[in-house]
Amino acid sequence: MAILNMDIASRIKEIREINGMSEESLSKEFKIPLDDYKKYESGEYDIPVSLLSRVSTKFNIDITSLLTGEEPKLKTYCIVRKGTGPEVARRKEYKYSDLSYNFINKKAETFLVTVEPEEKRETKFNKEVEKAKENFTRPSDFKKILKDDIMLLYFTSGTTGMPKMVRHNFNYPLGHIVTAKFWQNAADKGLHLTVADTG
Repeated sequence: MAILNMDIASRIKEIREINGMSEESLSKEFKIPLDDYKKYESGEYDIPVSLLSRVSTKFNIDITSLLTGEEPKLKTYCIVRKGTGPEVARRKEYKYSDLSYNFINKKAETFLVTVEPEEKRETKFNKEVEKAKENFTRPSDFKKILKDDIMLLYFTSGTTGMPKMVRHNFNYPLGHIVTAKFWQNAADKGLHLTVADTG
């Protein structure tokens, strides 16, 4: 994420100077190249939220104070009206608005994330579906499919490690027929909702 605000850069510089630290010592502590750190403080580079978080922790200052120049005041709840939360930029297609900037002792930073739709992405799928024929005719020169050929590929969720690609052959759906009939009690022309990959 990156904060697009010259005021924030000047606040970080002021806090550093008040605490008697040099750009060199703070950049070394944060493991940021000195040249990059200087450009953050001058406002030449967009300031990452990771840097805001480090400055906040180092000098015991709420991130709200860095973002707005004011101390957070609310303890029970806070209302953020449309367009009033400090904006945080991460990528061109994402827009982040801080929803808890005025909340004291918050456990986490809360953002409203907005992604504008791409026209091309929005319409392409529907147009391609409209072009498709209702009945699929196998090409005459198509090679015969064997049960051990790859039918589909899944990606694991990555919950316990890096996502992995898992391939399934044409025996795979046969197992699901048994599962659907005897375990899920799926009936002919019935509907069964599975909210996760069945394996």
